[in-house]
Amino acid sequence: MNIITELPGIIPVARPYTMGQWPQTRKKMRNGRVARWPLSARPTGDKMELAWENITYAEAEQLSKVWDENYGIYGRLTLPPETLAGTGGGLQAFLALPFPGATWHFVGNPQVIAVKAGRCTMRMPIGVRGFASYEE
Repeated sequence: MNIITELPGIIPVARPYTMGQWPQTRKKMRNGRVARWPLSARPTGDKMELAWENITYAEAEQLSKVWDENYGIYGRLTLPPETLAGTGGGLQAFLALPFPGATWHFVGNPQVIAVKAGRCTMRMPIGVRGFASYEE
């Protein structure tokens, strides 16, 4: 599902992004050293929070419907270029698809914060899922 085609004209004003960590296992050896082994050729746990500030309750309802029609945290989400407007070409491509086979999904419930009469702020946390293998 594409957020922009579902919600024309409602573009997030903030989208903080946290890069994932490289999965690894640590083992303490007999000599006291710690050895680390990589468990994947790709990081896991990339997260982004889409935030819409000062929107109407009708727009917040539309955003909530997108989350609901997407089966909450189980559906798949497509980030179009409009969602990442303002970022450079390379960064925009990286944020849209952090690694081959990755897909964005909702990772939590939408949060609606009342600002004043008829206006609210809405936040939707999303995260990357994808096949992570040891060999590329």
